[in-house]
Amino acid sequence: VHKLVNFAPVLLFTYCVKELHRSHTILGGVLKARKVFSSSFLVQVCIGVIGGAGSGFMLNFQRLVRGKWSPETNQILHPTVVLKECLISAVLFTLPAGVLPITQDQLLLLTAIVMVIVKVTLSLTNVGDPFKPIENVLCVPIFGRVEATGN
Repeated sequence: VHKLVNFAPVLLFTYCVKELHRSHTILGGVLKARKVFSSSFLVQVCIGVIGGAGSGFMLNFQRLVRGKWSPETNQILHPTVVLKECLISAVLFTLPAGVLPITQDQLLLLTAIVMVIVKVTLSLTNVGDPFKPIENVLCVPIFGRVEATGN
């Protein structure tokens, strides 16, 4: 079973299905939060992000309960590519109707395609964080300096 699951075509198919499900889960979280907190965009984004990248947040809580928590392993302080994708997707899903020239179904399809492409590219190559160049450009005007690379 282990050899079958780690076989490249099966693994890539699994990544694709997982990212499709993740994008649908983000949208579901945003829509559920919109019903309860219709005026709070921040809550809608947070619920969407937790829906898509919730395992990372639960891992922080699990480490805290076990006594193994340290700031170096906190996903909020050191976000992964998945968390960044979920944040961008949740913000896009939270935008009011009419802001983007596409429907919500088309946006769901586009975010799923982008998430699949990023996941497959990261698994086949060793390029690192694809958001790092954008972050480096935005760090200077926002924080006054480029982020120090600790890795």
